[in-house]
Amino acid sequence: MWLYVQFYIDNGEKKLIEFLEGKLIKKTPSKLLVEVEGIGYGVEIPFSVFNGVGEEGETVKLYTYLYIKENIMKLYGFLREEEKEMFSKLVAISGVGPRTALGILSRLSPEEFEEILASEDFSTLSSIPGVGKKLCQKIFLELKGKYGVSEEDELTQRSVEALVELGSSVKEAKEVVRRVRRELPGITKVEEVIKEALKRL
Repeated sequence: MWLYVQFYIDNGEKKLIEFLEGKLIKKTPSKLLVEVEGIGYGVEIPFSVFNGVGEEGETVKLYTYLYIKENIMKLYGFLREEEKEMFSKLVAISGVGPRTALGILSRLSPEEFEEILASEDFSTLSSIPGVGKKLCQKIFLELKGKYGVSEEDELTQRSVEALVELGSSVKEAKEVVRRVRRELPGITKVEEVIKEALKRL
């Protein structure tokens, strides 16, 4: 049985537990109890982990994320490193807490999530409880380019973000900004793009 701990300095010393491997003592749809060298670790999980983790008494390996914020310190566990990476990227977005991130992971694999980002499938992501339209748009904007989704140039990206702030959906904003850039290639300022985009909405 293994417990790997890496130390780093960030406003004081903290322990970052990269993974746990030990005996599964108890499991519920939202939490596991794993014993490693006589110590029991409570690990919060998405429902997808509950389905694939095995039975109580068996050995389990979890890739873990230690969430520390103010007076909160919780350990989250995943069966795959890709799930842990997805969780890490989601909770780094303002407005996306661990509960929302777990909700997304409970319904979407990292591969499905990447496909949704690439295809701009807003309806599927926004239908997940706790996400909603506004947070969905923010997730798309924040994670653009981090899952193999191509980055727009800075002028296009800033113009899209400005239109979203004004109330447009991400999809609508992207479409109209791309149209403006095609029709008026000489435009170089965000203000000009926004002015022309608003005429076309």
